[in-house]
Amino acid sequence: MSPLVNSIKTNLDNLNFESATLKVVTESTGPTAPVFKFFNIDTGTHFYTAAEAEKDSIIANLPSYNFEGTAYWVDPVMG
Repeated sequence: MSPLVNSIKTNLDNLNFESATLKVVTESTGPTAPVFKFFNIDTGTHFYTAAEAEKDSIIANLPSYNFEGTAYWVDPVMG
């Protein structure tokens, strides 16, 4: 398991790990789509989205979410 998954399993009792749902790459190679990362300063948690419109809406309307950039890339069809 990744450090992030281990942290979630250890610290967030209200969430259950069911399975890995996507494969990601750390560099854009071939046809990939960015996954954007936000940090919620009120809760100390992260939020991820691959939707450009959702990213733009969060930046414009949710000041407690700090945009941290592209976290990784996914297959735009499978992701």
